[in-house]
Amino acid sequence: MQINFYQTNDILHKSIAPILLKILEEGKRALILSKNQDLLTQIDDGLWSFSKTKFVPHGTKNDKITSQNQPIFLSSIEENSNNASYLIFLDKPEDKFITSFDKNFYFFNDDNKKEAQNLWLHYKKLNYKLNFFKKESDKWTNTGSHL
Repeated sequence: MQINFYQTNDILHKSIAPILLKILEEGKRALILSKNQDLLTQIDDGLWSFSKTKFVPHGTKNDKITSQNQPIFLSSIEENSNNASYLIFLDKPEDKFITSFDKNFYFFNDDNKKEAQNLWLHYKKLNYKLNFFKKESDKWTNTGSHL
């Protein structure tokens, strides 16, 4: 099991969007999970206006199109309703839930760094492969296996 931790000090959708574009280029699907509905709404709005030249196709439970048709789906429920290979989570899901994804991405900022450190230790005890990324010069850099 692999989990990539991403520390961001940017607006969240600006940090997630480039990774989503790479996921789409791979022909994969992603689920973005957060219990915070306001945060999901901010990400949804931000993804629509992320770039004038690149489109990040996505949906939420509020859309008229079903989740199965969405390559990227934003949800507050631990259900892989769009058959995603990748999970992007913003707060801790159940351990069993993350094991159904090929890759997992956890995004955090300085406000929830302590929570991220606790998650790191938790997943390390479960012997998951962990990577820590930080933005440097507008690029994600793998800073190794320390948080």
